[in-house]
Amino acid sequence: MLVIYYDNPNEWSDKYLKWLVKDCESKDIEYAVVNDFDDYIREWRNFPTLPMMPVKNKAILNFLNLYSHLDIDNAGGGGFYTDATAQGIYNYIKANYADRVTAISVIGRGKVGKALTDMLIAYGYTVYSFNSKSDKGAMYNICKHFSDIVVGLSTENVFNDLNSANLIAHDALLIDASNTFDTKDKLRCGKWTREVILSRV
Repeated sequence: MLVIYYDNPNEWSDKYLKWLVKDCESKDIEYAVVNDFDDYIREWRNFPTLPMMPVKNKAILNFLNLYSHLDIDNAGGGGFYTDATAQGIYNYIKANYADRVTAISVIGRGKVGKALTDMLIAYGYTVYSFNSKSDKGAMYNICKHFSDIVVGLSTENVFNDLNSANLIAHDALLIDASNTFDTKDKLRCGKWTREVILSRV
């Protein structure tokens, strides 16, 4: 059983939820979508839980921080599991680019970016980590000349015009977890994230 806590609907989360439900049904995984924290505590608090971010009621994150074994995406930050998006991207890179000489740029230093960067470094890759707002000069230079893979975790579109788009190496693989790259020539990581989430149910 997977409990999906969804109290703050939006266009992107609605789309993701449809894919998640489809994956659950294809794998015969029972699921419940809950939108009220009191209902969650009363009926669903003992099941693996995925809060759809951002949540309105932060009480769900506080609860999952205390009971981190239920928090299958580490949304509460308790750390029983790694962030599912970071894990999914890492799994894909390691399976397809096992050679440790691969150089990877990670754009975004939030919770997901830190988790991904730590895993990539632990494996032995050369990793460049950038703040999307303050590191643009160095980021463009490294992405153009030294990166085999560029992972975008920034909600800000930092490669959105011809000049900046040309600063990505033409043969670099682009992985976008948000809207970092304004191009169709990129991979999205939603499927990989869902695979990690469902493997923890």
